[in-house]
Amino acid sequence: MTEIEIVPDADTIRAVTRALLAEANGKELRRDLLRNIRGVLKPAAEEAKRNIRTSPSKGSGGGRASLRQAVAKQVKIQAKLAGKNASIKVKTGKTKDLRGFDMAPRRTNRGTWRHPTIKRVSKYQWESNRDVWVTQHGPTNWFDAPLQHRGPQLRGAVIEAIRASIRRIST
Repeated sequence: MTEIEIVPDADTIRAVTRALLAEANGKELRRDLLRNIRGVLKPAAEEAKRNIRTSPSKGSGGGRASLRQAVAKQVKIQAKLAGKNASIKVKTGKTKDLRGFDMAPRRTNRGTWRHPTIKRVSKYQWESNRDVWVTQHGPTNWFDAPLQHRGPQLRGAVIEAIRASIRRIST
């Protein structure tokens, strides 16, 4: 699973979460903090989705699910504010039912991947030819580039969202 961590340390997140839960309206403060953090990360996640959706494609997909769309759907923002593994991440998941291409986000992010050739058996049926494999090329770093490029800005914005919650608690 491809992921890039944005926040410098889990202790800061846990400390803020404990303070939020101690407040009378901790649920509202926690929800606002999550909303602010997701708002900070959303442009980078959307750029990653746009990068894979707009990448060139040589095939029509033959009426099957689009690889690019399926991969873009897997880009998610995950914020865990409590527990041992408190973290804030933009990550991709597996593409389970995509023609046996489970780790499509990771493989396409590398820029090249291998797969068996596919032949049409009937109008709506396809079959893999496991004897003949091809190397396919795609966009390199479609996921990593927007997040690494914005990394320092994202860290600063997330820290500022946490500080705003701390200021809200202290007043």
